[in-house]
Amino acid sequence: MAASRRGRWMRWHRWLGLALWLPILFLVITGVLIGVSDLRGWQHEPVQARLLSSLYGVPPDVPATGYRVGDHWLTQQGGRLRFNAEGVARCADTLVGAVRYQHLVAALCGETLILLDDEATLVEIMSGAPARGRRLGTDQAGHLVLTTGTGQHAFDDFSGAWHDRTAEDAAWAHERPLPVALRDQLAQGAPLPGISRERVVLDLHSGRLFGRAGVWVVNAAAILMALLALTGAWTWLGRWRRH
Repeated sequence: MAASRRGRWMRWHRWLGLALWLPILFLVITGVLIGVSDLRGWQHEPVQARLLSSLYGVPPDVPATGYRVGDHWLTQQGGRLRFNAEGVARCADTLVGAVRYQHLVAALCGETLILLDDEATLVEIMSGAPARGRRLGTDQAGHLVLTTGTGQHAFDDFSGAWHDRTAEDAAWAHERPLPVALRDQLAQGAPLPGISRERVVLDLHSGRLFGRAGVWVVNAAAILMALLALTGAWTWLGRWRRH
């Protein structure tokens, strides 16, 4: 009788193992990805898949306006500064403006000044700009000037510091509607606002990405995996007792 019972447990264990190899592999892979997400910086990396847009019910982030500098457009999308349609630098804060500065293009993102050439090559990134910038522009001499809630500030070309200046008129950058063709380009790889790669992996692992049904499937798989462990332990215990 005992041998017959152990035989049934063994059959159950084998069938459970056969049925669960794919869910186990899925949960192991997604679990490992969750573990390395911090090292990979996925908590800050947006996703751009249209399928995920429909699953989350979140429309992609397609900017409507930007700053025109010569023949180029600078805008902010998915926490990055876009030079035309190309992502050139991280820009998680507010894009204050973009202007022609000497032979370069200057963009101010929060308290960070980003300098680029006309080929979208990153020249320099400098932090330390006054906080809560409202407008970026240039004075008659071509120097960068910035308006904040406390007044105007000028950028020192030699020291790289910002100094208070007397409020004067300047050529200020203004947001303009993006061309339709550029918006179409940006829409092709548009990220989903508020959805990071880490969030997707977490939702895959828990089943939440597929709604309530996905959560039930993952929970059922977890219960069956617990049964797999119990049947394996029971079978081993029966063999150990025989010896």
